[in-house]
Amino acid sequence: MDDRPGATTQVKPLEPYEGAAIARSLVPVLAAKAAEAEAQRRPVDEVMDAVFGSGLLKHFVPEALGGHQGGCEELFEISSTLAEGCTSTAWIVGFNLYHHILLMQFPAEVQREALGEDGYISAPWCNTAESSVATPVPGGFRLSGRNRWGSGITHANWCLISSTLDNDAGKRLCLVRADDVEMIDTWHVDGMAGTGSYDVVVEDCFVPDERAIDMADLATGETPGSRIHGVTLHRFPIRSFYGLAAGSPAIGAARTAVRSFEQHVAQRTVKATQQTQATSGATQLRLGEAHTNLLTAELLFRDVARDLDTHAAADRVPDPEQRLRHRLQIAQAVGLCRDLIAALAASAGSSVHVLSHPLQRALRDVNTLSGHGSVDRDTWCVAYGRHRLGLDPGLQLL
Repeated sequence: MDDRPGATTQVKPLEPYEGAAIARSLVPVLAAKAAEAEAQRRPVDEVMDAVFGSGLLKHFVPEALGGHQGGCEELFEISSTLAEGCTSTAWIVGFNLYHHILLMQFPAEVQREALGEDGYISAPWCNTAESSVATPVPGGFRLSGRNRWGSGITHANWCLISSTLDNDAGKRLCLVRADDVEMIDTWHVDGMAGTGSYDVVVEDCFVPDERAIDMADLATGETPGSRIHGVTLHRFPIRSFYGLAAGSPAIGAARTAVRSFEQHVAQRTVKATQQTQATSGATQLRLGEAHTNLLTAELLFRDVARDLDTHAAADRVPDPEQRLRHRLQIAQAVGLCRDLIAALAASAGSSVHVLSHPLQRALRDVNTLSGHGSVDRDTWCVAYGRHRLGLDPGLQLL
């Protein structure tokens, strides 16, 4: 392979790839195991084996490395579709797809090493409340510390860990083998329970220089690997995709909630009237509102995804204002999903809160998901309002 920026590489023709269709075929598998994933507080082995075998994780892998070199709108399609079966599993898969963009920021030899024979990675990015410290040593760093919320770590082969330098001279994103970290089961939550988002601990792990990227470079898109394959998406500031990956499962959960509500009210008899709930004008109103809000949320997401793809096709990087607007749209869309699910659950009677009913799981999952900082509506509305008033948004827009 010629690793020079802009160099062309002869590759074998790829098999036809339809990420959304593959995701649709996996929905029954995810749905059948959603309760089990929630009960065991981690993804189900059988489900993850199906995901790994499907080829989906090669979505953002460049063609030169045997991948599909897919786009952002199809990322949304894959993640939102999978969430119709299991929001937690869709969260893990969506982030694993996105983390291949992170992998492409590393030097060529690291990309090939990490992809290995499988041609993909399964790797959480432990970047929240980081306490890991990277100490410079000859040839690299010694990494030690504990980071929270390693979503999908139970089925990972690599792990991306944000760390600070021991002299406070910056931050590094370190790529380490999953075998070199310890999982601490701290994931006891009321929603998104099936993600297995355990704490991750590293102790005196040697990280070679080539597997540690200056996180300031991630903010500009100018990293050791960003220009190797001539893919414009690799030059986007890395958090350009973050909200899209985090928020898309809310759409699939909302779709499932709406379908469940429709089925439920068609069968439920209201004691006071001895009629099915479907005959209630209030129920009809609530359902119409839910469909309208779901459609609005989907349009907001698709607009962001298509805008990212349009920028990539034109070899342009979104500017800070565009990225901020993207985050605002996604946060608003997730908020709409949360609100419409809550409204449906409030109208459906107490029986939908038994643990076997998918509506209650959608309610808890999206309520938890919407609290994530990357899609929090209050946070991003304030940031955009500040921007429009000529003030610093006050947020890191990596």
